[in-house]
Amino acid sequence: MHPMRTRFAGALSALGFLFAPVPVPAHAYTVVPVPNGGQLTIQVVHAGKPVVVTEPVDRDQAFCGTEIKEQAVKLGSKGQLADAIVYLADVARGKAPDTTAVARLDNRGCQFVPRIQTVTVGQTIQIVNSDPILHSTHAKDGNRTVFNLALPTEGQTIPKKVRAPGLMHVRCDAGHTWMNAWIDAFPHPYHAVTDQDGQATLTAIPPGSYQVAVWHETLGKETKTVTIKAGETASVRFDHLTAASDTTASQGTSR
Repeated sequence: MHPMRTRFAGALSALGFLFAPVPVPAHAYTVVPVPNGGQLTIQVVHAGKPVVVTEPVDRDQAFCGTEIKEQAVKLGSKGQLADAIVYLADVARGKAPDTTAVARLDNRGCQFVPRIQTVTVGQTIQIVNSDPILHSTHAKDGNRTVFNLALPTEGQTIPKKVRAPGLMHVRCDAGHTWMNAWIDAFPHPYHAVTDQDGQATLTAIPPGSYQVAVWHETLGKETKTVTIKAGETASVRFDHLTAASDTTASQGTSR
């Protein structure tokens, strides 16, 4: 494996719990009417440079090629950070999640697409193989296997229902060691992934004060406090993500 990816993937696999979202027990969230909720716009930026990792391919080269390029840190022209997970870390009451929306994790072009996503407990994830080769999609929350699916056939789809919150690291056990993805499952609907402009919006939030957190697979996390007022839009900007271990904010990947 490429030395740089070894640092990113290997270290995160062993120590990923250091950056895991703040634990929130699944039973802690209660659905209530939110007739005049507020809105939160989130901006995430990073002062560093984009990072593209080139991974050597040593299996299924006839289809996958000899190398795979991954954007480990994806930035806009003004440092806008894409693919960061943002969420309310301490929300206990709010709107009902839309568990009918179907998520998708595709084995496509010898990579996972999307690489980063969030889901809500109760949603279904369609695990898809779009490649004409064997993939084995293995998701783990810490050391616990959440699912491990062999997909030998192009076009094959296996649905998996999300039954518990937690940060899942997904790898391919079919010898495609460069394949990585992260799926963060929450017991509430107040979560998102930043877009190409480093932005995300959370809606219909009950008025109150909340801890808002951002997590990135290589840059770490940052947390701030925001106040949401009825019928108004609040905003928060994150620009100091840190990978330093913070035991007060990391209790494992199971929330």
